Amino acid sequence: MYLFFVNFMSLLGLKDALTSKVLLKRKGRLYSNLDMFQFLVDSLMFVIERIEHLGLLNNILCKKIRGLKDLPDPETASDYLESFTLENIEELLRANQEILSKVQKLSDPHEVTLLSDTHVTTVCGQQEQSEVGYNPQKHGRSSFQSGWRFCTIPAG
Repeated sequence: MYLFFVNFMSLLGLKDALTSKVLLKRKGRLYSNLDMFQFLVDSLMFVIERIEHLGLLNNILCKKIRGLKDLPDPETASDYLESFTLENIEELLRANQEILSKVQKLSDPHEVTLLSDTHVTTVCGQQEQSEVGYNPQKHGRSSFQSGWRFCTIPAG
């Protein structure tokens, strides 16, 4: 399944879309923007939801397929995400639209529907900018709500 996913991302031109559209400035980096993005997408593919658990992804298959000696640690991933500006997010949206247009050409859909999912994660202390808020399982505990938000895009 993982190899299929990696090949599908390659077929869609993810590398070209991200390297040409997203101009994220980071100093002294060991990993490229593309390496970091693919690493975070891989972690989602393997259902790793918390940044501090990214070390679980440190397997030989991911390293070999991505051509990396080592995978980024959780702190590197967190720093990467914090380096995004509003302009970078707009660039990501443009790259996403480019990729979705390729999906339309490949499958000729009438529309593309992407779903939404959220998850409340309880944390100890003030990790990952958490705060006391909505937590149906553990009332009054620090938590954060992670999730995906997608929309339906009509063909055209």
